[in-house]
Amino acid sequence: MRKNAVQGYLQTAEELAEMAALFGEDEWVPFLMAEIKAIKGQPFETAIRHTLML
Repeated sequence: MRKNAVQGYLQTAEELAEMAALFGEDEWVPFLMAEIKAIKGQPFETAIRHTLML
């Protein structure tokens, strides 16, 4: 179940990694923080957060 929950965020994590490679932190970190805020309280929140922060 955890794998299924995380799988839905892999594309978002890849997009954030691309943004991090192309732009400064001030441009991509707000998107990361918004995603982390959006998953608050969801099942497997920690696993999803770790996926986003890779």
